[in-house]
Formats: sequence, structure tokens, C-alpha cells
Amino acid sequence: MHLSAEYPPDSRCIPSRSRGSARTGKTAIVNRFLEKEFEDRYLPTIENFHRKLYKIRGELYQLDILDCSGNDPFPASRKLSYISGDMFIVVSSVDLPQSIEQMIETRQHIIECKCSRAAMNLHPPNHIPILFVMNKTDLPKSRWQTDPEDVYAMIAEAIPGNTKDLLVTCSAADNENIESVFGRMFTMAKLPRHMNPQLHKMLRNELSADGVLNATEGGKKRVLQRMRSRFSRDFDDKTLTLQTGPKDDEF
Repeated sequence: MHLSAEYPPDSRCIPSRSRGSARTGKTAIVNRFLEKEFEDRYLPTIENFHRKLYKIRGELYQLDILDCSGNDPFPASRKLSYISGDMFIVVSSVDLPQSIEQMIETRQHIIECKCSRAAMNLHPPNHIPILFVMNKTDLPKSRWQTDPEDVYAMIAEAIPGNTKDLLVTCSAADNENIESVFGRMFTMAKLPRHMNPQLHKMLRNELSADGVLNATEGGKKRVLQRMRSRFSRDFDDKTLTLQTGPKDDEF
């Protein structure tokens, strides 16, 4: 990695929040995005904080992910996480029907907290980047308690306007569609397109793979080498797990 130890200005710091019921796989989704190992055992999350730094055309961007507990006994802490977050993924699971209802309720609570602040007058509720995620699609159909079509219908009934892009299904266990979750989230938040994990991974694989260079001859190889060098210089990322547990000045 070639990222500087310096941190970007506040305008390029993006606080993200992962919310949802317990046992829906919020932490597993975040860990997959951060390219960490999948933990098959259920370990209740208290609060995990992660920081991912991106270098895009020489400028640093900072993504702060607060992975919140599904059993949150402190309403004040929950409200702070809503107020301080700029974008949210709200997770449910195909085998927990109550998590679907809580997912929609959580969105409403986020909007209420945001709209209670004068600064949010410039940002209508429907413009707050909140993405619904339906996890555990790897489970046998016999264990499904709801299906995506029913969830789409519930979302459409609860939320006015165009809701077709508000839900993404995924499987953290199979590492399926995780990049789509964060790609959709980043698009909703209008983040730089090179932060999109699908594009970033594609560029990194295509321009940084030794196999591509070794299989290329002559002038094309030199061109790819220059492109690889430029990608390494202009587009890079690094993940830092700074702590486990809440940190007051990160809310």
C-alpha cells in the first residue's frame, strides 16, 4: 500500500452505519466487504468500528463503518449513530420475518432523527442513502420465512415513490452479491465511482495481475506495465480496524 498516514479533510470522510436485527448477519456482510474471513459461529456484536481509506487520483477518501449491535439497549447511543451517519445499510434475513418489519421501522427512525436537525432541511428524507439488505439467501428454501417479492411489496407500501432500487439480496456465507450491496450504497450516496467495490476490484484485477503481464508481449506489455504503475499510484485502498467497541468522537 502507498497510502499516506495523513487523513483526508472532513468533506472526504464518509461515516457509514450497519443496522438491523440480531442474527441477520450484519457483521458478516461488513467483514466480507473488508475481505475478512467469514465466521460461521454466531458471536453477538457489541459495536465494531472499521476505517477504509481510498486513494483516488491522488486524493484520500475515508470510509468509516460503524457495525452496530442488533440488541441495542441504549436509545441515546442508537440515536447518535443515526444522526452522525451519512449512509446506512439496514439488514434483515430470509429466516427472520420480524427482521423485515424492524428494517422498515429502522429506516423511519433514521429519517425522524435526521429531520429533527436543522441541517437536514437541505436533504429531503428520500435523499438519505438508506439501503435495505436481505441476507442469508444461501439457506434452503424450507427455512425461508419470506421472499424478496413480498419484501418489495412491503417496502413499496411503506415508502412513497420509486422503491425498486432500495433492496439488495445477498449471502454473506457464500460471499454472494456483497459487492452489489456496497456498490448500490455508494451509488445512492453519490460517492466517487472509483470507490464502487465492483469497479475498484475489476481495475485492480485487470491492471495489477502478474498473469496478465506475463501473457502479454512487446508493446502491449509495456502499455499494461505503465497502466499498472498508474493504477498503483492513483487508485489504492487500505483497511484499518482501529478498534472494537464504540468510540465517542466517531459518532
